[in-house]
Amino acid sequence: MAVIGGGNSGVEAAIDLAGIVGHVTLLEFDSKLRADAVLQRKLASLPNVEVHTMALTTEVTGDGNKVNGLRYKDRATGEEHLVPLAGVFVQIGLVPNTEWLKGTLELTKFGEIVIDAKGQTSVPGVFAEYALTVNERLRLLAGLRYDHSSRFGGFVTPRLHLKYDIAPWWHLRGSLGKGYRTTNLLAENSYLLSSSRRFDWNGTHLQSQEAAWNKGLSTHFYIPVNHRDLTLSFEWYNTSFDKQLLADVDSDPGMVYFYNLQGTSFSTVYQVEANYELFTGLEITAALRYTDARSTYNANAGQDGLPYVGVLRERPINSRYKGLFAASWQSPLKRWQFDTNVQFNGDSRLPYMGNTTERRSPAYTLVNAQGTRYFRWGSIYVGGENLTNYKQANPILTADHPWSPGFDATQVWGPIHGTKLYVGLRYFLAKK
Repeated sequence: MAVIGGGNSGVEAAIDLAGIVGHVTLLEFDSKLRADAVLQRKLASLPNVEVHTMALTTEVTGDGNKVNGLRYKDRATGEEHLVPLAGVFVQIGLVPNTEWLKGTLELTKFGEIVIDAKGQTSVPGVFAEYALTVNERLRLLAGLRYDHSSRFGGFVTPRLHLKYDIAPWWHLRGSLGKGYRTTNLLAENSYLLSSSRRFDWNGTHLQSQEAAWNKGLSTHFYIPVNHRDLTLSFEWYNTSFDKQLLADVDSDPGMVYFYNLQGTSFSTVYQVEANYELFTGLEITAALRYTDARSTYNANAGQDGLPYVGVLRERPINSRYKGLFAASWQSPLKRWQFDTNVQFNGDSRLPYMGNTTERRSPAYTLVNAQGTRYFRWGSIYVGGENLTNYKQANPILTADHPWSPGFDATQVWGPIHGTKLYVGLRYFLAKK
């Protein structure tokens, strides 16, 4: 095999091919390779790779049915050479997609964006990133963005991602970054208008830009079991708010108080997932997730003249536990397919209703299933949703008196429709 091109793409292709074919010839037009140093070191360690620089490819030869050779000219000596081979990979001519940035950002003669030591471009508010391959197993991606807003002034948004291959069957990923979000009080809380509650922010200068740090870790295992890979993944994600606009529905059943966060507010998610092909055609997935979302609310909300007394509470109507079991089977000839999933939803805290007694929604389980028969012209499918026929009782509080102070249609935590059966047909107007 031959690879034309000595950049990252060309060298990576040569490294990959070296593990598959008996011999690889790498041709580079320039006097030296332009790939990252770590890739060049890996390439140099491979005994079945031959590198030629100053090589001008002039012809790819064949016998009328397939490729059988390549001619190139040595630009230093003028000599021509013929390399017998069975295939050619061309990894040159990759041009940055920056044509539309000409006249706006500073570019190199090759069309690459010019950034400084901080990752900033020549125009504020334009994002730049840096990818680093430390070695064959560790890769880093760092980014930095600067924005200037007429409302909030200047702010910097950093981020960092890494991927570390501990072993061929064990991978680790991590991420860290800061995020900003402009809030819109009415648009984001319009669902609360479907109740008799009144909105009150008591003249407070509300936080219109939220800020938070996002962190995450995940690890994936690929474990051989009975000649198939069992995939296991463990994930942890956390969002911690520095600035946040809170909507307090606990302090008064007839009010929604809006105020700025003073204290701690976070959301932490833990998840474990397993995926395995039990036998040919049958794939099963099982997952479990736990969410811990809490914010510091003002125990004296709505009481003029009293100081902010922070109380760390679980955020309302946010299911703590969720589970999933899914199975999918397809017949050997791919004429039949059956899918089913079971969803477990844990309890959640409900808003206080004028007292300090904590109310919680019950846990419940949903079952969905579908069967499909495939034909040359399309498919027919039949299925059902919520086969356990679980429904939330009285999802609308005081539904028979919509103008009363107790009317509230915002405390929906579960399904309000029972079992739904369906049948459908898909017809291909044209097949690829």
